[in-house]
Amino acid sequence: MSERWKFQLLSGMKFGVFMTLFMTGFTCLTEGSFAPFFRFSFLYMLAVLVAAGVFVKGYYDWRELQRRRNKLSK
Repeated sequence: MSERWKFQLLSGMKFGVFMTLFMTGFTCLTEGSFAPFFRFSFLYMLAVLVAAGVFVKGYYDWRELQRRRNKLSK
């Protein structure tokens, strides 16, 4: 696996898991129970946000990292 994909997977998974837990946590606060963590919608949201994080945020972060490396090398 290339360095780029390792970087994208790591940064995208962190983003997806954090955002899912953050959004579901607010839902738990409004409902007053931990039931949203045990619903199918939680898993669906986790999968969508991790995929979006890997492919969108991970790619954007990789490009920024490459730009910074190129700036420093010049």
